Amino acid sequence: MLVGLAGLFMVVSALLQWLPSGFMTPGTAVLILGLVFLGASYGWIGALAGPIEFLGLVGNILSYLRLAAIGLASVYLARVANELVGSVGNLVIGVTVAVLIHSLNLVMGAFSPTIHSLRLHYVEFFRKFYQAEGMPFVPFGSRP
Repeated sequence: MLVGLAGLFMVVSALLQWLPSGFMTPGTAVLILGLVFLGASYGWIGALAGPIEFLGLVGNILSYLRLAAIGLASVYLARVANELVGSVGNLVIGVTVAVLIHSLNLVMGAFSPTIHSLRLHYVEFFRKFYQAEGMPFVPFGSRP
């Protein structure tokens, strides 16, 4: 997966012109090589499962980028609050606006990353590590 991910980053960086266009061909080769290695690790079904698993990896990365965007939004909300307070001519109104906006930002900063990261761990990674073993849960039934 790591080889394919490095190739994907090279291809995207070349397309966005962060890297010279000469990196497109080696990036594509590294991406294909990573997909072949990933597919080979799954055996005979790997030609189908490898690319699907790789797309899942890209989805997981985008989910973590969403968490980073939430943190960045908090920074910009604080910046906007500070600039808004500085532009208000009255001290009492300015302090009131600052307390309200920064309180909202503090509450969002406390709950939003926690909820999103828990969702990410349980929804996207739980299926990779959980194995259904043992007795089924029967809340009001008789036990064997």
